[in-house]
Formats: sequence, C-alpha cells, structure tokens
Amino acid sequence: MNNIRTPLEDKIAQSGQAYFRSFHRSLAQPTWPRRQPFLQRPWVMTSVLSSLFSVLIVALTLNATAPNNGMEQTFGRLTALNTVDYPSWNAVTDRSQEASLAAPLIPFLAQAFPAMDQQDNLVYSPLSSYVTMAMLYEASQGTTRTELQNLLGMPSDDALHEAIYEGFQQTYRQVINKTQPLVQSRLANGIFVRDSFPIVPAFPQRLAETYFAEVFHSDFSEDDQAAIANWINDKTNDFLDVKPDDLSIQASTQWLLYNTFYLRANWLTPYEEAEHYASLFTADNGDTMPVMMMPKTLRNTKVYQDETMTIVQDQAYGDYQFHFILPSESSSVDALLADDAFLSFLTNQNELMEAQDVRLHIPAFSIQNKLNLKTWYHDRVPSLFTAGIADLSRAGDDLYVQSLTQDARIDVFAEGFEAAAVTEADVGTTSMPVPPNLEIIIDRSFAFYVTTASGIITFFGVVHQPEQA
Repeated sequence: MNNIRTPLEDKIAQSGQAYFRSFHRSLAQPTWPRRQPFLQRPWVMTSVLSSLFSVLIVALTLNATAPNNGMEQTFGRLTALNTVDYPSWNAVTDRSQEASLAAPLIPFLAQAFPAMDQQDNLVYSPLSSYVTMAMLYEASQGTTRTELQNLLGMPSDDALHEAIYEGFQQTYRQVINKTQPLVQSRLANGIFVRDSFPIVPAFPQRLAETYFAEVFHSDFSEDDQAAIANWINDKTNDFLDVKPDDLSIQASTQWLLYNTFYLRANWLTPYEEAEHYASLFTADNGDTMPVMMMPKTLRNTKVYQDETMTIVQDQAYGDYQFHFILPSESSSVDALLADDAFLSFLTNQNELMEAQDVRLHIPAFSIQNKLNLKTWYHDRVPSLFTAGIADLSRAGDDLYVQSLTQDARIDVFAEGFEAAAVTEADVGTTSMPVPPNLEIIIDRSFAFYVTTASGIITFFGVVHQPEQA
C-alpha cells in the first residue's frame, strides 16, 4: 500500500538538511580575519527579515561595505542555509600593494586569448571565471585537482584562500554621494544543490567559510529556476537581466556553482557631453561605422607606448582603473593578443607606464555576450569536463562539469561605466540518482526470501515478532 505523505513531510524528507547538520556547529577560527559566521538555520521570521531589510537600506545610504551583512538571503521559495559577512574594503590599509590575485590572473587570462574571437565584440571577466574554477578546485581530487591547481597558478591552498579573501575585500564596496552612487562593486558566490543529492557536507561548508558562498537547496523546478535567476539579478543589480531559460540546468544537474561580479563606477573626470562629436570607427577587418566620440583631458595619467601599441589609463571612483589598449595602425587586436610583448607588459605595467597629460577620445559603447568557457579551458583541465574521469569526490561521487558558461556585459558612457558577469558551472552525475516517489514502512508482519543471482531461493521466512539484530 502506498503511503501518501503530506507536503510538509515531503519537504522535510527532501530538504537535504541531513547533509548540512555539520554546518550547525562552531567553526574553527581561521588564521586570517574571521569572514564567515557559523551557518544559520534557514528559517527566520518574516518580520525579522523585514526589519533587517530596513536596517540594510539605511546602512547602504551610510556607505556600508557589506549590503547583506549577517542577513539570510531569500529568493522565491529558496532561502540560504547560511548568512554571509563580507570583509570590509575600509580595512585595507595599503591599497598601493599588488593584490595576491593580480599575478595569477594574468596568465589565467592569457590562456583564454587563443579561444577569443577577435572579429566580434567581447567582454569577459577573468576574475569571475577564476573564482568559479577555484570553487571547483575545492571539490576536486587526483588528476583533476592537479590540473586545476596548475590552471589557478597558486602554490598552496592557503595562498589561494588568502587571495580569495583579499579579492572580496578589494572588490566589495559601495560609496554614495547624496543619492548618486559613485562606485558600486560586488563579488558574490552561490551554490544550489539538488534536494536528493547526497553532497559531502564539508564541501559547501568550505565554500561558505572561505568563498563567502550562499548555500541553497533546490529541486530545480520552474519556480526554483526563477528564484535562481532572481538571485543572479540581485547580485548583479539587474544589469544582466538573466531569465530562467538562460540557466543551463539539465535533468542530470546535481549542483550549480555561480560567481557574480558587478561594478558600476563614475569617472573621476567625466566626459563632458557638450564636447561629444560624431565620427567613424574602423574595425580590424576594414569595416567602418558611425560612433559618438567622447573627449576629455587627463592630467598626469599613466600612458605606455611602443611600436605595437598605446595604452592609456583612466581613473574611476573606488580606485578602479580603466585601460584603453590601441594596437598600432600596422597591427591588430588579434596580433596584439598573440604577441608575448603584451603579456610582458601586463606583468610589468606598473613599472612601464609613465605619467603624461593626455587628450583622450573614446567611443561610447555597450557589449553583452554569453561565452562557452568549457571550450576555452577544456585543453587545460580536460578531466574536469569528462564523465567517468573527472574527480570531484570531495563533493560527491560520479560528478563532472557538464557546462561552464559566462554571461557578461559592459556599458561605457560619459559619466562612468557599468559591468557585470555571472559564471555558471553546471555539475552533474554520470548516472543520476532518481529521487524516491514512494515510501514503504515495514511495520507489520511480513515475509521475506533470499535468492542467488540466478534466482535460486536460498532462504524464505515470515516475521510476526521481530527482535533486534
């Protein structure tokens, strides 16, 4: 006879809470400043959330650096199993010192150059894809772990974790001048785990503690897919306008990793609209098109020039620096990215750039694209994307990355620029476990029998009064 469970019983049975019980304990104090509180229970009174949201709005107005500091995040039916406390940008004492992520991000970006189609517009966030790969590294073992470690270019786990912490500290802030944001910068991570998947509890806990990831359980229904899209849009200020259909959720998906990065910064010196003028822009293939050029004078700005390229730096609020790279007339963007001299420049740019007064003319532009990063990084981490070979056993069995994509957009305009990216890693199983749709409780007299593989009955019995084994 079928047992029909109530919706509440079903929700409890499928919630996956058993896999997260280890969250609800005190965490060892890390060697760096504490950045993730003990994971909280996922139910909070609506009134409390409303009060916290009101406090949040006030905090943002007062230049807070952690918009969801200590607050559970709820999107549709999904509520995070943890809260996130982001490190404060204001705690950085020496902003002139090179960040730990700066050096490894250069070869990481360069490895993507051959996969880029220089004939089309392109916007890509190496930071977002790097952090996503780092989270996959936390799930990996064996060959997959070695491949990812080589890709990330970090000498140790401690070095990686310190770099991730510093990355959040340097990219998470907001400054508001009256009602006008001068800079908004936000890095975020999330993991959405299928209800029925027995994920290794230590994995999402590592992501929560070290990567500031919000942890959700989901059945990946249409409602939950809408909630995931809402989570992405919340983290990226609705700039990407992600729809549920944009997600790569499949029947075999067991968990999804997301990194998002949002940045909106005003120029320290805006491009005055009164000076804008119409002009022609020429692409590498010779095509020309009308554009609106924006000029301005930059005093004592950083410039680099040689026979292959000119690079000029513009300053924005939040210590952000926008570099415009112009190949020489005899070269092209494609040739420039293939030239080792460009990589050498990126590695030594602080020493190579010199201060000059410049009259800079740039076109206003907007770019949005979706990139298939699986094809970009498959040759560097082949096992990660191969069913039956990938080793992500620190998170669960028989897992591999089914898809790795990035949605990115950037708008450059007179007052500043706005950009966002979301990198999605869809992790599935080679043989997807099927959630149970029937529950049977053997709580009355029953019979049993035992057979060999060929069907020979070796034992048969009836039980009316079971005793403990």
